[in-house]
Amino acid sequence: MENNLSKNNLDTSQQLSQNVNLLNASDTLLNQSLRLSSSSQVIILAAPSGTGDGLRGEYYDNIDFTNLKLTRTDANVNFDFGSGSPDSSIGADTFSIRWTGQVEAQFNEAYTFYTTTDDGVKLFINDQLLISRGDQAATEAASTAITLAAGQKYNIRLEYYENGGLAVSRLAWSSASQAKQIIPQSQLFSSVSTAPTALLNSPISPTSGTTSYDFTVSYNDDTGINVSSLDSTDIRVTNTNGFNQLATFVSATPSGNGTPRTATYRITAPGGTWDAADIGSYTVALQANQVSDISDNFAAASNLGNFQFILPSGGNGLRGEYYDNIDFTNLKLTRTDANVN
Repeated sequence: MENNLSKNNLDTSQQLSQNVNLLNASDTLLNQSLRLSSSSQVIILAAPSGTGDGLRGEYYDNIDFTNLKLTRTDANVNFDFGSGSPDSSIGADTFSIRWTGQVEAQFNEAYTFYTTTDDGVKLFINDQLLISRGDQAATEAASTAITLAAGQKYNIRLEYYENGGLAVSRLAWSSASQAKQIIPQSQLFSSVSTAPTALLNSPISPTSGTTSYDFTVSYNDDTGINVSSLDSTDIRVTNTNGFNQLATFVSATPSGNGTPRTATYRITAPGGTWDAADIGSYTVALQANQVSDISDNFAAASNLGNFQFILPSGGNGLRGEYYDNIDFTNLKLTRTDANVN
């Protein structure tokens, strides 16, 4: 008989004499097993906890998130205000609270989030609405499962309002490896990460007669650019003459996740080679929801700037001075020659 051994499924009241598969902290099956007997000593290593400080709480003296009275950092969302209010500056029965920040997963698993509120609530993870309930008694609502990555932070927003009677607000989660619990302070962070920003680096004009054009875009973020999100759907280049092309992603420097990161992109010349037919201004635009950071925030669409294609000024030949001596004396003729041939 074989079992998977995880931190949540070991029954220490039983005598063990069986093969046990080993799982890592993210409950991924390792290519190892061991034999346990009644005399075996087993040490269970829990998944690493975060270093969170809680969520930012904004307390309003109206149910519609107006008339802000109090801002503080709450260790978690586990409140029973009874028939009262969170603070003496806030009236009972008609108030609202918005908690914002980030939540950090401990396992590479699908998580279910739970709210227990009296009255209304909305829960967003990375701006995705997971729970929405109107006036309710203190009942529990469960979200659809959402897959999270161990050690990764996700933006979270919980909007709660009280509209009479008792006031309760709780936020919990569960996964295959995590029994349902109030989300602890260690996994909640009061700051919210922002989406990446992009900058078109000073472009030069394409070279006449060449077949392609390379340019670079610098990406910055408060947590780190997810380099795997950079590809050939990020950037579109257009002009007023109908040119419209997605730029091919060439490389990122440095190649791993982090900030800043410089990406090189390439387009092909409109007619195969850069020539007089291609003269003009070209717009470089970042496409929406293509480039993300390691917290899964995606950059919005934006125009990054322009580059110009111009041809070098055309020449008219050389000035020729013609002399009737070998020592450049006795000038007889001056004219412009197209070339020397």
